[in-house]
Amino acid sequence: MVTEHKLSWNTRVTVVVLSATIITFEGINLSLPAPLFPTEARKKGLSETEIGLITGIFDLANFLFSFVVASVATPQNMKFFYCTGMIWSSVTVCCFGILGSGPNGIIYFISCMIVRSANGIGASMLYSTVLPMASQMFPEHSSLITSLIQTCVGLGFVIGPPAGSFLFDIGEYRTPFIVVACLEAIFSVVAIILVPSEGAKSKQKVKQSDYFKFLIKPGTLCLIVPTVALVGLAGMRDSAYSLHFIDDLGLSEVTVGYMFIFLSVAYVMGGPIYGYMVEKGLGGYIATAVMISGPLSLFLLYLPHLVPALENLAYTAFVLFINGATLAGVFNPSYLLLEKTAYYYGYKHQTQIKTMVASAFNLTLASGRLFGSFVVGGILTENWGFYNACIIYATILAILSLIYFGWLIKARFIRRIYYNEEIGDRNDQKTEKSGILLDSKQESIADIFIASTSRRDLSISQM
Repeated sequence: MVTEHKLSWNTRVTVVVLSATIITFEGINLSLPAPLFPTEARKKGLSETEIGLITGIFDLANFLFSFVVASVATPQNMKFFYCTGMIWSSVTVCCFGILGSGPNGIIYFISCMIVRSANGIGASMLYSTVLPMASQMFPEHSSLITSLIQTCVGLGFVIGPPAGSFLFDIGEYRTPFIVVACLEAIFSVVAIILVPSEGAKSKQKVKQSDYFKFLIKPGTLCLIVPTVALVGLAGMRDSAYSLHFIDDLGLSEVTVGYMFIFLSVAYVMGGPIYGYMVEKGLGGYIATAVMISGPLSLFLLYLPHLVPALENLAYTAFVLFINGATLAGVFNPSYLLLEKTAYYYGYKHQTQIKTMVASAFNLTLASGRLFGSFVVGGILTENWGFYNACIIYATILAILSLIYFGWLIKARFIRRIYYNEEIGDRNDQKTEKSGILLDSKQESIADIFIASTSRRDLSISQM
């Protein structure tokens, strides 16, 4: 099923380009505080746990508000959430930077918690709508647009830390936040003017009950829970990495910002590569490799505790690169697997599935970052130290990976699967009772068998 468009080609391209630009700024917003905020917060008298709380409250607000967006978002009101999220994010990131000039102690802590919560609400509106908004412009190229959005988020991750360090070096703590906020606000105004009020003509709407039912499906949980743990790497980066580099390696805030480039470059490089591989049907294999890479990257972070000679810039850059490559493999394969899981459970409508999956994936990212920043980067790091937190985290992630692999095997996702709604719809209709999703080549074989053999023979041939 391909959604018909009454919008011109130029209008649809404009929506995709603006979406890519805005999501780049949102990536900058996410990565900008990583090299700057923990040190500034420590100067303000905050502990590691309080720093983790401030970092994590963003993701908690994002997590909670994603339920609201999933329940009320439709193609008709998606522009409202899309544009409101942009403006809200730009205003709150500016306020977060200005707080650096405010009072210390408990007042600073409470103020940061309020502002970061508001920032998370804006991010939730944007992340839950930007991919459905952009992909419905060219539904036949969903995989390419998904890869583009992921790459632009990664580009924001690349730009954020060094740009923040540079602006901090020539100005003060609040300078990077104000500059980024102003640029994002400008593009927000452009989006309000140029983005059409309606995208694809569709009356499909996600019912709140359907969304919650999808979230609690066993297969959905088997994907989401381990992915939450894996995405915790990003939250841990924001709350614990910079303090570890400063305290244990003796690096300055500016140097730490430049060190994050290695992580971000790997993320940006990995996005298009993984996207191309998913386009070729390798999403299940990539997801498997990335889930193995997660515990491995954490063990590499722990290794200098056993071999102190590895506490140097070269090894740290290498580990950050592996870390970024791991995180890059989360987005596109996970999004694909969630879509296929929705087809597996009988959901059929593109708009319904895309809105549900976008909100579920945003919820997963927010939960993962909250887990990484508060639980790992805050509680575990403060009580057991950075290195012990890494090995505990690696053990948890390795155990959850087994659940993840179990679902991939059960649903037969460790094979060639494709980011194609039309194939998914047809296969879902043919295999609704068996729950097996076939790719295009398998479908042709099935058609031949249906024409010449019994249904029992067909099921045997697929075993």
